[in-house]
Amino acid sequence: MAQQQVNPPAIWKQGSPPDQSGPQQNIIPMTDDLWVDIVNHLVKRCTAINPYVWTSIEGGGGGGPAFSDAETPGGAINGVNVTFTLAVAPSPGVSLLLFLNGVLQTPGGVDYTLSGSTITYASAPPTGSKLIAWYRH
Repeated sequence: MAQQQVNPPAIWKQGSPPDQSGPQQNIIPMTDDLWVDIVNHLVKRCTAINPYVWTSIEGGGGGGPAFSDAETPGGAINGVNVTFTLAVAPSPGVSLLLFLNGVLQTPGGVDYTLSGSTITYASAPPTGSKLIAWYRH
Protein backbone atom coordinates (compact mmCIF):
# COMPACT_ATOMS: atom_id res chain seq x y z
CA MET A 1 0.00 0.00 0.00
CA ALA A 2 1.36 3.41 -0.97
CA GLN A 3 1.87 5.86 1.87
CA GLN A 4 0.38 9.31 1.57
CA GLN A 5 2.95 12.09 1.83
CA VAL A 6 2.10 14.59 4.55
CA ASN A 7 3.70 18.01 4.46
CA PRO A 8 4.63 19.58 7.79
CA PRO A 9 2.93 22.85 8.72
CA ALA A 10 4.50 25.97 7.24
CA ILE A 11 5.74 28.70 9.55
CA TRP A 12 5.16 32.29 8.42
CA LYS A 13 6.89 35.24 10.08
CA GLN A 14 5.48 38.63 9.14
CA GLY A 15 3.43 41.57 10.36
CA SER A 16 0.11 40.63 8.76
CA PRO A 17 -1.56 37.23 8.47
CA PRO A 18 -0.50 35.18 5.48
CA ASP A 19 -3.59 34.91 3.31
CA GLN A 20 -4.72 35.98 -0.10
CA SER A 21 -6.01 39.37 1.03
CA GLY A 22 -2.60 40.92 1.70
CA PRO A 23 0.38 41.82 -0.44
CA GLN A 24 1.48 38.16 -0.60
CA GLN A 25 -1.47 37.04 -2.71
CA ASN A 26 0.37 33.93 -3.89
CA ILE A 27 0.53 32.55 -0.33
CA ILE A 28 -2.02 29.87 0.45
CA PRO A 29 -1.87 28.83 4.12
CA MET A 30 -3.26 25.47 5.16
CA THR A 31 -4.90 24.38 8.41
CA ASP A 32 -2.30 24.00 11.21
CA ASP A 33 0.19 26.38 9.57
CA LEU A 34 1.81 28.72 12.10
CA TRP A 35 2.21 32.48 11.85
CA VAL A 36 4.66 34.40 14.03
CA ASP A 37 2.93 37.77 14.36
CA ILE A 38 6.00 40.02 14.62
CA VAL A 39 3.87 43.10 15.33
CA ASN A 40 2.01 41.73 18.38
CA HIS A 41 4.65 39.16 19.39
CA LEU A 42 2.25 36.22 19.22
CA VAL A 43 2.33 32.78 17.64
CA LYS A 44 -0.92 31.89 15.90
CA ARG A 45 -2.21 28.70 14.26
CA CYS A 46 -4.49 28.55 11.24
CA THR A 47 -7.60 26.77 12.54
CA ALA A 48 -9.81 27.28 9.48
CA ILE A 49 -9.56 28.37 5.87
CA ASN A 50 -12.09 30.12 3.66
CA PRO A 51 -12.24 32.42 5.54
CA TYR A 52 -8.91 32.17 7.33
CA VAL A 53 -9.06 31.99 11.13
CA TRP A 54 -5.82 32.50 13.06
CA THR A 55 -5.96 31.46 16.74
CA SER A 56 -3.32 32.55 19.26
CA ILE A 57 -1.26 29.80 20.84
CA GLU A 58 -0.72 30.91 24.41
CA GLY A 59 1.27 29.37 27.23
CA GLY A 60 -0.68 28.66 30.42
CA GLY A 61 -1.97 31.89 31.90
CA GLY A 62 -1.78 34.06 28.79
CA GLY A 63 0.74 36.04 26.90
CA GLY A 64 2.62 33.20 25.15
CA PRO A 65 6.38 33.30 24.75
CA ALA A 66 8.20 36.25 23.28
CA PHE A 67 11.14 35.86 20.95
CA SER A 68 14.33 37.80 20.40
CA ASP A 69 15.70 37.26 16.90
CA ALA A 70 19.14 38.24 15.63
CA GLU A 71 19.93 40.31 18.73
CA THR A 72 23.45 41.66 19.10
CA PRO A 73 24.36 41.29 22.79
CA GLY A 74 25.80 44.34 24.50
CA GLY A 75 29.52 44.42 25.23
CA ALA A 76 32.75 45.33 23.51
CA ILE A 77 34.19 42.79 21.09
CA ASN A 78 37.82 43.76 21.50
CA GLY A 79 39.76 40.55 22.07
CA VAL A 80 39.79 41.18 25.85
CA ASN A 81 36.14 41.42 27.02
CA VAL A 82 34.44 38.10 27.91
CA THR A 83 31.13 39.46 29.29
CA PHE A 84 28.11 40.29 27.13
CA THR A 85 24.53 41.20 28.04
CA LEU A 86 21.23 40.24 26.41
CA ALA A 87 18.24 42.61 26.50
CA VAL A 88 16.32 40.10 28.68
CA ALA A 89 17.10 36.74 30.25
CA PRO A 90 16.30 33.75 28.01
CA SER A 91 13.49 31.57 29.35
CA PRO A 92 14.24 28.77 29.30
CA GLY A 93 17.98 29.35 29.24
CA VAL A 94 18.46 26.42 26.85
CA SER A 95 16.48 28.33 24.20
CA LEU A 96 19.51 30.59 23.62
CA LEU A 97 21.17 30.01 20.25
CA LEU A 98 24.36 32.04 20.24
CA PHE A 99 26.49 32.43 17.12
CA LEU A 100 30.01 33.80 16.88
CA ASN A 101 30.97 34.64 13.29
CA GLY A 102 28.20 32.34 12.07
CA VAL A 103 29.26 29.35 14.18
CA LEU A 104 26.81 28.00 16.80
CA GLN A 105 28.42 28.23 20.23
CA THR A 106 28.29 25.47 22.85
CA PRO A 107 26.94 26.46 26.30
CA GLY A 108 27.89 25.07 29.70
CA GLY A 109 31.43 26.42 29.81
CA VAL A 110 32.66 24.92 26.54
CA ASP A 111 32.33 28.26 24.71
CA TYR A 112 30.28 30.30 27.19
CA THR A 113 28.10 30.25 30.31
CA LEU A 114 24.76 31.99 30.80
CA SER A 115 23.57 33.53 34.06
CA GLY A 116 20.31 35.45 33.75
CA SER A 117 20.92 37.82 30.83
CA THR A 118 24.72 37.71 31.14
CA ILE A 119 26.86 35.67 28.74
CA THR A 120 30.42 34.96 29.88
CA TYR A 121 32.81 33.54 27.29
CA ALA A 122 35.56 31.08 28.23
CA SER A 123 37.91 33.17 26.10
CA ALA A 124 37.37 36.61 24.59
CA PRO A 125 36.02 36.73 21.03
CA PRO A 126 38.58 38.27 18.66
CA THR A 127 38.31 41.93 17.68
CA GLY A 128 35.93 42.39 14.74
CA SER A 129 33.90 39.26 15.50
CA LYS A 130 30.13 39.24 15.12
CA LEU A 131 27.98 37.90 17.97
CA ILE A 132 24.27 37.18 17.32
CA ALA A 133 21.64 35.62 19.62
CA TRP A 134 18.19 34.06 19.19
CA TYR A 135 16.10 33.07 22.20
CA ARG A 136 12.70 32.87 23.92
CA HIS A 137 11.85 34.91 27.01
